[in-house]
Amino acid sequence: MTPQRYLRLQFWKHVKKGYCKNAELDPLITASVQETIQQGEEVIVKIVSKTGNCYWLTDRRILMENKTAITTLFRYVAVSHVHWMFKDLTEPLNRVVMGDSAQFSRMKSEHFDRLEVEFKNGDSILVLEGLDQAYSPLLSSLGFFCKTSST
Repeated sequence: MTPQRYLRLQFWKHVKKGYCKNAELDPLITASVQETIQQGEEVIVKIVSKTGNCYWLTDRRILMENKTAITTLFRYVAVSHVHWMFKDLTEPLNRVVMGDSAQFSRMKSEHFDRLEVEFKNGDSILVLEGLDQAYSPLLSSLGFFCKTSST
């Protein structure tokens, strides 16, 4: 299955059911994105984060657009692992008082839409935050890309 098809299927399911209101399939492309994409590259999904940044998911990479610039975050083939919330829960859990379920629930609710992306070349982890409900189909898609690019 191609990245285009997988992204489309994952986001279509979530958008259609109303679970993912901050993602748009086949979005209208801004002028700055149009200037950034390569010839033949297809923009599949636009995610508007809680911070107001836009993540543009193409058939080969993720771009981030903020008020001042648009940058390539990473190519899917470069991803080795993706983690929901945290790669290592030790530090966040150390901040939670043992047995305080309210504090633990608050930590989870504050970070539920956070992904940590690891790369094959050993670069530091890239954190995607404020994804809201778009975290779920993006997590699934990045996990799929990790499996297919390693074979």
